[in-house]
Amino acid sequence: MKLIEALEILKQAPTEGAIPFEVYMVSSFTPLHLQTFLAAELRKRNPNRSVSLSSGLYGDIRGNLTRMAQSKSDGAAIVLEWSDFDPRLGLRSLGSWDPEVTEDLLNNARQFATFLCAVLRSMPVKFPVSLSSPTLPLPPVTHYPSWHSNKFDLSLKQCVASMLVSISELQNVHIISSDRLDISSPFNRRLDPKSEYASGFPYQIPHASEMAHLHANQLLPLNPKKGLITDLDDTVWLGILGELGVDGISWDLEHGAQGHGSYQRFLQSLSRTGVLLAVASKNNPQLVDEAFRRTDLLLSRNHLYPMEAHWGPKSESVARILKTWNVAADSIVFIDDSPME
Repeated sequence: MKLIEALEILKQAPTEGAIPFEVYMVSSFTPLHLQTFLAAELRKRNPNRSVSLSSGLYGDIRGNLTRMAQSKSDGAAIVLEWSDFDPRLGLRSLGSWDPEVTEDLLNNARQFATFLCAVLRSMPVKFPVSLSSPTLPLPPVTHYPSWHSNKFDLSLKQCVASMLVSISELQNVHIISSDRLDISSPFNRRLDPKSEYASGFPYQIPHASEMAHLHANQLLPLNPKKGLITDLDDTVWLGILGELGVDGISWDLEHGAQGHGSYQRFLQSLSRTGVLLAVASKNNPQLVDEAFRRTDLLLSRNHLYPMEAHWGPKSESVARILKTWNVAADSIVFIDDSPME
């Protein structure tokens, strides 16, 4: 989202009778554009909500967390950066980066991690909380080359990882995936040193936009898909069943078909988490029955219902599956190797 787009969204008046949605935003830096983007993302996601954001005091991360936990908000976004674990890990502090301070930095980081876990566990009202771990590069505390991992950096990141593992046990806290963020916001395009020095806002605009988008995803999540309908030939297995026969189809490394085996494993795991699975395939139903009796198949037929395997139009098969499941078309995913389908 561009900043001008976010401002245009926020200019629009909420719909009549919009339900208030109050979000407490926790950070130790000046939120500026991040707050603008987050308000716009939440408004865009649900126009029937009247979104309002409040933030705490600059530089007071512990106080802001405490006030957030005691608030009556509808949700909270906690945006952590390295300076929250110790101010010397940020650019606006002139504290020492001498080698002998590293142990003190680690001790302070561990203390803050313990404090944050305690605050989140003690919240009297368990409203949804979206949390992001540090996203910016560490300052050159240890003076090692950038391609060299060192004990301090690894210990600090281990501290954060242990904290996140502990927090992940809380049902109301949702942690943003760093892997997902790495895809949408490249690491070398996040920090804006000039902005941080001038105003206390450390993010480049695109990074602020993506952070707001991911936090909004967790505070007002889209409805998850309920089911998946899959083809069989060149999808669940490699090969055309009617041409190769039951013994000719494959899904393993030996036949260059390991990707199909991985897909079967994925479907099996989805089924065990409650996702509906069905088949819509133009195929000989008797051959399909035989194929699913192969003992090396990783996907059990018991996890697939209905099984629409015949020579009729797939569109009719999908319609019957939706009727059987009693779900709308926008609640499912359809996977087929043919773009025409």
